[in-house]
Amino acid sequence: MKKITLLFLYFTCITAFCQKQYKKTLWDNSCNCPVQFATISNNDNYSISNEDGLFNIITDNDSVIFNMLGYEKLSFKLSEIKNDTIFVKSKAFLLDEVVIHSNNIYESIIKSKKTDYTVEPHVEKFFLRTIIRKNNEIIKIADLSGKIKKQGVLKIKDKSSKDNLSVEIDNYRKAYALKKDYRFSFLSSINHFFYSHNSTNLLVSKNFNFNYSTLKDSSYTKMNATLKKDIPGSDIKGYYIINNDNKNFERTNISFFWTDNNYIIIDEDLKFRGLSQNIDTYYKKNIANNKLQINKKIVNFKIENIYDGQKDTIEVSYIYFAEPINSSVKVKDNVNHDKSLFDLKFKYRNDFWETQEKLPLTKEMQLFINKIKQSEYNYTTKTNIK
Repeated sequence: MKKITLLFLYFTCITAFCQKQYKKTLWDNSCNCPVQFATISNNDNYSISNEDGLFNIITDNDSVIFNMLGYEKLSFKLSEIKNDTIFVKSKAFLLDEVVIHSNNIYESIIKSKKTDYTVEPHVEKFFLRTIIRKNNEIIKIADLSGKIKKQGVLKIKDKSSKDNLSVEIDNYRKAYALKKDYRFSFLSSINHFFYSHNSTNLLVSKNFNFNYSTLKDSSYTKMNATLKKDIPGSDIKGYYIINNDNKNFERTNISFFWTDNNYIIIDEDLKFRGLSQNIDTYYKKNIANNKLQINKKIVNFKIENIYDGQKDTIEVSYIYFAEPINSSVKVKDNVNHDKSLFDLKFKYRNDFWETQEKLPLTKEMQLFINKIKQSEYNYTTKTNIK
């Protein structure tokens, strides 16, 4: 029995020894900027770069693939990269000499959404990060991971929340610092995020003009959309990135800008107006059904908030990643869908967060958390991070 125990410990140590941790930063020389939310992966594991371009992966196989729509795909060995920074090359879309006035491409992609995208119920593992900034400084963060069952990628049926969406949270961390008497208004519930941003934001042909640009290798087309008629006080624009082989859109982007001074009045002390919103969505095939579904979604919106005469800019970011899993996996709905993402009550799990690779904390976020833990703020703070 003693020999068996020693052998078990030996092989455990060997396995642990083989696994190495790699921390690198992805950098785009063309814009001299970090490559955000790119995937680094191999057969064992994957990581996603954060807003600083940093990724953190633990693996016993140092051969990985860098893959990001709009960049050249790279395969390399992490152990052979001596520097902390990996430079990657973006692909430029070239404007066609002939402007295409017909909407043949648009019609093709609208047709493909009915057959090539996951519209049936499916289950995903997800990671969601929410950040709120006030006047460019972080005041709230919340990270959640778990499982979700939803009706489809393009539409959620008009039924009750429980019928359409099941969310099981496995891991949760939060931190915030805010004056107790300060108020601002924005929607941050489970329902708001998954219901508002689960559907694909499509730019309707009758409202937009389109022009087209293609990659040098003709693999992808970028279809840019601008409004046909001006809307007083606002502007909307966006684009599709279309795979030319199958006419599927693999990325959609839509941006809203408001220039009027129309405030939404909450009460006599609080009002706000929207400044901008950007929704960037990427799609990936589910190998189980060979259909596309949302793989990542980055939502940023900005408001001007006026409370008790004080004017502030509030910025909210949602960063969402999903990986499809077997649809037979049970999802235990363990959260109130109407609760704010910052008011959930789940214990902090050291074993998960200390080795969490999917989206590392940025330097800015780590500094914010450290200040809260060390009680360096003079106003209300709260965190479940140990």
